[in-house]
Amino acid sequence: MFFICLNFQKKNLFEIKNLKMKKIIILYFLIFYVFFAHSQECQKKFKKILGNKNLSESVIFSIYQDKMGFLWIGTQNGLCKYDGYNFTFYKTYKKKENSISGNSIICIFEDSENKMWVGTENNGLNYFDRKKEKFYHFKKNENKKNNISSNSILSIKEDNNGIIWIGTRNGLNSFNKHQKKFSKLTNIKAKSIRDIFIDEEENFWLATEKGLIFLNKEKNLKKNYNSTEDTTSISNNIVNKIFPINEEKLLITTNIGFNIFNKKTEKFERHYYDFNNYRDSIKSEIVDVIKDLYGNFWLASFGGGLIKWNIEKNYKEVFNFQPNKNNVISKNHISSLFLDKSGLIWIGTYGDGLSKLEIEETKFQKTEHLKEEKNSLISNEVYAIFQDHEDNIWYGTEKGISIFYEKDKRYININTKNNKNLKDNSIYSFLLDDEKNIIVATASGLNKIKFKNGIAEIENLEIDEEAYFLFQDNKKNIWIAGNGLSIFDKKNQKLKFFEDNEILSQQINYIFQSKNEDIFVATEKGLLVFDKNQEIKDLNIISEINKKFQNAIYCIYEDKNKDGISDNVIYGIIEDDENNLWISTNNGISIIKYSNRKNEIHFKNFNTKNGLHTKSFNIGAFYKNKNGLVFFGSNKGVLFFNPKNIKINNFIPPVFITDFELFFEKVEISDNEETPLNEHINYTNNLVLNHKQNNILFRFSALSFYNNEKNQFAYKMEGIDEDWIYVKNKREASYRPLGHGTYKFLLKASNSDGIWNEKGTYIDIFVSPPWYLRTCAINRTNRRSYGAKT
Repeated sequence: MFFICLNFQKKNLFEIKNLKMKKIIILYFLIFYVFFAHSQECQKKFKKILGNKNLSESVIFSIYQDKMGFLWIGTQNGLCKYDGYNFTFYKTYKKKENSISGNSIICIFEDSENKMWVGTENNGLNYFDRKKEKFYHFKKNENKKNNISSNSILSIKEDNNGIIWIGTRNGLNSFNKHQKKFSKLTNIKAKSIRDIFIDEEENFWLATEKGLIFLNKEKNLKKNYNSTEDTTSISNNIVNKIFPINEEKLLITTNIGFNIFNKKTEKFERHYYDFNNYRDSIKSEIVDVIKDLYGNFWLASFGGGLIKWNIEKNYKEVFNFQPNKNNVISKNHISSLFLDKSGLIWIGTYGDGLSKLEIEETKFQKTEHLKEEKNSLISNEVYAIFQDHEDNIWYGTEKGISIFYEKDKRYININTKNNKNLKDNSIYSFLLDDEKNIIVATASGLNKIKFKNGIAEIENLEIDEEAYFLFQDNKKNIWIAGNGLSIFDKKNQKLKFFEDNEILSQQINYIFQSKNEDIFVATEKGLLVFDKNQEIKDLNIISEINKKFQNAIYCIYEDKNKDGISDNVIYGIIEDDENNLWISTNNGISIIKYSNRKNEIHFKNFNTKNGLHTKSFNIGAFYKNKNGLVFFGSNKGVLFFNPKNIKINNFIPPVFITDFELFFEKVEISDNEETPLNEHINYTNNLVLNHKQNNILFRFSALSFYNNEKNQFAYKMEGIDEDWIYVKNKREASYRPLGHGTYKFLLKASNSDGIWNEKGTYIDIFVSPPWYLRTCAINRTNRRSYGAKT
């Protein structure tokens, strides 16, 4: 099937539905906004998360993502759950027995049994039952044995044996979940255990107020590393975080800079950072560290902003708060960092809430004309791109020809000033003929360039009319497109002109030959098709296209896989080595990615926000070379890239039903027989309603936080809906009235790049009939115990 790229009006979008197409497909392209950048410099997008006042202005002590995908935020004013759209707050209530024990949340941890643990500043440890939404407290009690040694909880980890380790302000505790007993480790002098790292050999590394402590797997104290005058010792005794670099090295953050610790040599390499003038004079407190998907380390400075550090390149970059500027970090006092499953960086601040950093690395590159550089393009207005038989890249511009020689990385520029045989400086197309000569289409006719002993000789051809595009068919005939169409028969050395008609009288932009030898000609007025005998074919479908659109066609492509959707103005289509389609448009570059295995199509757009140097490209200026590099020409130079290095967001979003309403009121969890929920809706497989509870509403979320406003949803109620209902980014579904009977509510969602979680989630619904229709008693208790989601 074919892609035909048109410049059409929006009013025609729906008329095409009635066309009976078998081979010719008109593409309409979906627009997505995703943030990409050059390989040398990541595109960074800081976004503050605007919840209510309690979150937006809060101190964020900890950030954690559970195994389901929900984000948990520990603040100075309570625990918060975030699904990408809404916040659920958990706070202390004296009259509520199972509320959280304290509002100052220091650490959060989910163990191997999916149990959630929450540590508070002065109110002990909590186990949170997320199904029932109840908190169970563990506090210090001087009158009891085997209880926790302090109510100030600083860190929580789990070892390979399922033992929970709790760092407190009064030492290190272990907790046996089955025996429900705490035990304090008594062989260390340090009290404040700020962080716990368990290495692959089950050794313990502790971040304390008295340096870095090393315990072997038997929990015997082996070493306490303190700061001394020796510059190879740790930079400060107050250690905040421990993060593995590799098997041999650890990154240690302290109140004075950070350190690289070599476990074999037992030496510390100190790192300080001056955020103002890049000198190592200010020894800032580093409170947290993470590692992104690209191998960069990110360090949270308390007062100096956010540091990005690439160890291999020894490259540091600092992000500071800047008043009156958008897309910057919201505060210089960073209190916590977290990397989620999709690669997003979450930033907790001290007093300005939560932000996220969207970051991806791509490898878009450009070549352009530089005024003060002789070895550059002759002009930035590029109309044609071509690779010759010696792998040199030719660029046709408005000011002549630029040839880039890959071997010695240099440009040779040709124009009418340095070569009088060149007919015109406006170069629109190149063609390599079967004799390895290069035919050049210019605004004043054709030239032929021959190579003798490595020297280019330019000859005039007898065609002196403006030519926009050159094409050689499988019979070696050269088709010449300009204001009209002609064919040069090389065998007989004859030029054939086609008679003028309404379509051929306009500018011709592109020529393409299909597998069955038909020649497609794209013009400003529509499309013509010639058969192998060079006769115009009478195709109803072509007539219908021209009748419907009456507009410019810029390119044609024969798709080997499946039809897709295009932008309004498309200038070129290139298939890469993995059968993905790259499309140059009037608004950036787009990709159609097809998966044979899953029978899916994914779309993604790139524009200047994504690292492109321009959003508008030129007709005919597209090319893929022998190495798989893709080139697109514009009026600002040439964009080129290796498609293998450009990734789309493949994160499959977990999808959950987050709320359930009856008659527009949220249903609370209760063991009361009048309430249909005895567990959170996330964990409910079966919902039993009476016949009066027939006005229902579900709210849902897709837990992909990257550009989550572009996530999409679809749902279906089996028993009511025949097909899936696609609702874009709308996150609710309602049914009223819902008659008695059995139903299944199905839900699926996609991320911002259209990657769908087809498995999704579901809930079975039983609506009991009124008493006068019942034929047998219904045991409600048994119905409510069908099972829970895992």
